Amino acid sequence: MKRIVAGILAHVDAGKTTLSEALLYATGQVRKLGRVDHGDAFLDTDAMERQRGITIFTEPAVIATPDLTITLLDTPGHVDFSAETERTLAVLDYAILVISGADGIQGHTETLWRLLNRYQVPTFVFVNKMDSPGADKTQLLAQLKKRFSDGCVDFTEPIDGERMEEIAMQNETAMDAYLDTETVPDETIRAMIARRELFPCYFGSALKMDGIEQFVAGFERFAQEPQYNGEFGARIYKVSHDAQGNRLTWLKVTGGELKAKMMLSGTAHAGDVDAVAEDGQWHEKADQVRVYSGAKSTTVDTVPAGTICAVTGLTQTFPGEGLGMERDAGSPVLQPVLTYTLEPGECDIHKCLVALRELEDEDPLLHVVWQLLGPYPLIPATAANGPWWMWFAGVFGVTFLTGNVLLLPKLGSLKTVIMPVTGQIVMGLLIDAFGWFGTTAQPISPLRIAGAAITLVGFLLAVAGPNLRLHPAGNRSAEQVDDSAHTSRTQGSATVLWSCAGIAFGMCSAVQTALLGKLGVALGSPVKASLASFAVGLISLAIVVAFVDRTYSLGDALKKGNPWWMWVGGLLGATLVMCNAYLSAHIGTGMTVMLVLLGQVGGGLLVDRFGLLGVPRKPVAGIQYVGVLVAIVGIVLKAM
Repeated sequence: MKRIVAGILAHVDAGKTTLSEALLYATGQVRKLGRVDHGDAFLDTDAMERQRGITIFTEPAVIATPDLTITLLDTPGHVDFSAETERTLAVLDYAILVISGADGIQGHTETLWRLLNRYQVPTFVFVNKMDSPGADKTQLLAQLKKRFSDGCVDFTEPIDGERMEEIAMQNETAMDAYLDTETVPDETIRAMIARRELFPCYFGSALKMDGIEQFVAGFERFAQEPQYNGEFGARIYKVSHDAQGNRLTWLKVTGGELKAKMMLSGTAHAGDVDAVAEDGQWHEKADQVRVYSGAKSTTVDTVPAGTICAVTGLTQTFPGEGLGMERDAGSPVLQPVLTYTLEPGECDIHKCLVALRELEDEDPLLHVVWQLLGPYPLIPATAANGPWWMWFAGVFGVTFLTGNVLLLPKLGSLKTVIMPVTGQIVMGLLIDAFGWFGTTAQPISPLRIAGAAITLVGFLLAVAGPNLRLHPAGNRSAEQVDDSAHTSRTQGSATVLWSCAGIAFGMCSAVQTALLGKLGVALGSPVKASLASFAVGLISLAIVVAFVDRTYSLGDALKKGNPWWMWVGGLLGATLVMCNAYLSAHIGTGMTVMLVLLGQVGGGLLVDRFGLLGVPRKPVAGIQYVGVLVAIVGIVLKAM
């Protein structure tokens, strides 16, 4: 029997919990169809959820069919609780994205779609409320194709020739099979869904049980169970407390099996320092292993891979932590940007702090700080509790700039551009691939690698295109002869070492971009992150000047005749740093690095072509324009 973990996501009021109830009812898990507005929904187990008629916490329900066991996770739809939803994505095998047929794709729906793409979660779409006035299936499907993907195909009815052709259009292997047999095998369709090339769409009304049977049958047919290995691994996605005050660590077993009384260990992150061993990790025993379905739980001795369960006895865990073979997850994309002050008034301050600490334990993004006396903190709690290394973005920026100055007389202008650019692109790709510096890991794919390589070739053509043309030995100019002589003189180990240093300096720029993104999220503002980075950079430069060059003077620069606009370079640099801080937190370090480089190269060609800012006009060769276009193609491939 296949075992699948699926999450239901939606914009608020799209009918997400109603769909959950319909699926439970259709598969015989409940005898009565609950309703959110009646306060008797199976998965709204918290009193506050029933009172307010909304989903606040992610709750599991187990659905069993003859060939499939689904652990269904009903996630919050309100944007206020979107962090809870994002944490759940890391444990999903499939997502069910619910869209209101009356409203179509809404703002938060697009945010959820981007998150699903970021975490590479295969997705089924259920368009609900098709019984509403004005709900038009044709228009809704066209909207899905335009704003989401051409891979959105109607699966509600049996797949006929036209829709089979739509499926085949999404994949070359599927097209070959379709041309041979006029159909696409189920195995190929399952693989396409798993690779997010195809998104089955179902239309109906969960409240009236319309389309539910087709959806269950389609999900059972086209969902495939992930392959798990024998080594133990688990991913924690939530921490909560039961009615008796027991701390529950919610996790998905991703390898091997989890047994009651099993000794577990993980990264030391929070809690009592005494619980951390000499190896820097905590080691605790899993007292109980519980499998929940709604409010009811069953205590079991062991659970296999692919199971969602809650474990008691663990005090040091945190959402996003990996156990066993699993790595810790990076920082979530959705981060709080506001800081609030709670004044206890007549309440017991210690009881307030204990309650807030418990809430912070369940939701680490709260970042509770107890400030006994004094003014409002200059540094938000999110930054004060963050990693120390994010404050050193300015140091890496100074290293990059100073390194370029050192490279120019050693390598010449051409290599001084090419080597750091290579380092920037390579390091940006590595940071995204492995989730370094608190970023969200983005899996490496051949398409991403090809995109990065093509982008690098494009920049090479744009910067060095005219110099790459071969000249006959007898027709070389005196300048080319000098360049050749200079190249000959600089051959050897020194050139190799300086070339490696150039790549390392470029890597420093990519690291600065990643740290700026982390710092911008922690401070709640890319402007504040830029200010902090420039402050650290200024201190670093002052130290360099003090020990390396004490002859620095503004006298010549302040003389008459110099244009006023040469002083705005710092303002432009600050804008660049601020953009890096904002973009890297939203689109990743690698993509930010490539887009910034594209802007720099493109802007440089415009300056040369039109002689802007007092720079002598230089002709721009056609191959340089081609290089820019090639770089754009590479960036598009990298983004796919």
